[in-house]
Amino acid sequence: MISAKILNHVFDIDFNDSDFQNGKINNKAFTLEIEEIHPNTYKIKRGKDTYTFILLPNKENDYVLEVVYKGMTYTIDIEDADRKLLKSLGIQTGAKKGSLKVKAPMPGKVLEVSVKENQEVKKADTLFILEAMKMENAITAELEGVVKTVHVSKGEIVDKNQVLLEFQSN
Repeated sequence: MISAKILNHVFDIDFNDSDFQNGKINNKAFTLEIEEIHPNTYKIKRGKDTYTFILLPNKENDYVLEVVYKGMTYTIDIEDADRKLLKSLGIQTGAKKGSLKVKAPMPGKVLEVSVKENQEVKKADTLFILEAMKMENAITAELEGVVKTVHVSKGEIVDKNQVLLEFQSN
């Protein structure tokens, strides 16, 4: 069994087979027809409903999937039995050590750069304030680390998915 967390909702998924087409989600049976229609693009049919989505590879964390569905990108945090056990023992898994990139989640204007190169950051520290559609959005660190390179400056206009900074994870 695995747990998948999407937008603060947790789904317990138990597959009956190795092709991931039958099983239970939160104890409700499901049957899916899965077809890869392009590299990393899948069509899933469940009953009368059909969903098409793109699976984005995440080289920095084997336990995170990024899925694009109807133009929105969703992050799915996967937790299997082994990862749950390690987590209960206080052993962290997931992100690999090395250079990690923080990207703009939306286009906007950088109002504030809250960090500088070689600065240590903790999880949830504010890295940037990004203005989009007259709203200020705090971009925060998802892990602890040291800022390696800041790629933008105050007042700069950024595109969605533009790299804002890179840091070394601890």
